[in-house]
Amino acid sequence: MENINSNNSELTSNVMNQRIHYLDQVRALAMLAGVFFHAALPYSFGAQDVWFVTDAESSTLLGVFVIFSHLFRMCLFFLVAGFFANLLIQKRSVKAFLKNRATRIFLPFVIFYPLVMIGYMLVFVFMMNYLPAESLSPMTAYVFQAMSDPSAAEPAPFSTAHLWFLYNLIYFCLLAALLQNFKLNVVTTFMSKIFSSGWHLFYLPLFLLPGLYPVNVPVPAPEHFAPQLWSYGYYGLFFFFGWYFFYHQNYLDVMKKHIWKMSVFCIVAFPVFLTLVSTPDVSQGFSLETMQPVVGWAFSWERLLLISLEVYLSFYLTIIFLYLGKKLLNKESRLMRYISDASYWIYLVHVPMLLYVQTYLVQLNIPVLIKFLLSTAIVLIVSAVIYDLLIRYNFVGSMLNGKKTRKNDGLRFSGQPNSNELFEDTHS
Repeated sequence: MENINSNNSELTSNVMNQRIHYLDQVRALAMLAGVFFHAALPYSFGAQDVWFVTDAESSTLLGVFVIFSHLFRMCLFFLVAGFFANLLIQKRSVKAFLKNRATRIFLPFVIFYPLVMIGYMLVFVFMMNYLPAESLSPMTAYVFQAMSDPSAAEPAPFSTAHLWFLYNLIYFCLLAALLQNFKLNVVTTFMSKIFSSGWHLFYLPLFLLPGLYPVNVPVPAPEHFAPQLWSYGYYGLFFFFGWYFFYHQNYLDVMKKHIWKMSVFCIVAFPVFLTLVSTPDVSQGFSLETMQPVVGWAFSWERLLLISLEVYLSFYLTIIFLYLGKKLLNKESRLMRYISDASYWIYLVHVPMLLYVQTYLVQLNIPVLIKFLLSTAIVLIVSAVIYDLLIRYNFVGSMLNGKKTRKNDGLRFSGQPNSNELFEDTHS
């Protein structure tokens, strides 16, 4: 058994006064991966029928990418979010933490949610006038039917759309603040034992099993306004793991000797997982039941195997990419610092913009991989330009990332960030 508790107090103290470059950059890349994820959906075999745009052609490669990235992308984000949440509380106070999260998370959700919904509505109007009926995706056809005759379709619950990650993060942060009023010595001791040995790689993923067993595979988005408890038992546990990761800064150094084992498992298990995942059946038309996240607790050995593979793959891939982030990105980069700031804005606004581009491209007779690359490039470039010219240096940019000035900022930045910058502009 390898001890990873030594020198943790020194590491925790050091991290209070310096920027954690690799976590900042891993968080940004996890968010930007969402653009690639959504850009691939119209062309992904097995996923395209439950997206708002469906291409006549599909790509198995993009389908594999969608499922693979979906296994760890948001898990990684919530783990990093938990780390920074604890860091902010330890550096300041619970009150300062809540004030910061209100500015960086709650306020952006309140402001951007109605704007994003308007963006969706405008895209649907464009689709209705641009696409022939036979080119509509099953989901969009269902939406149009509901819009034209609300009584003919089952009413859908209000959705937080792709901003669900902010909505869930609000609750996770509130729970974290609330728990600061209780002494959780038993939990702290248990977590210390987990971080003190590599044995947790065998049993810790099983803690995710109850959260995922009753829901669809791959993991659905917990996007309803009514809190979905299964997401607390899945994404919430990654947030919780990240919270305690703050106290064990050398965890990834010790995990180095286990990375190859986890990688071999993922290489073997992922193809098996792919063969077991079923595609949504829309042959009889789309219905809300198709997108129902909760499917129940009915037991079968095949389902138990499928969910077990999902939780182990999610946990191992999250640790692997976190380790790669520390190994490859743990240095100051003015470019990555700028991208890290821009990633929040880009993720908030990218889906309506992406849907507009996808709607136009779906009518073009070009290879789907070209469509995927074009839509991704257009959205990233346009949203990044808007961010730099119109967002970064005004009140919206200050709300998302802290106050910036063109004179001493981003790619133009030449000095070391002061010790408070991390806590001013970290939104995770």
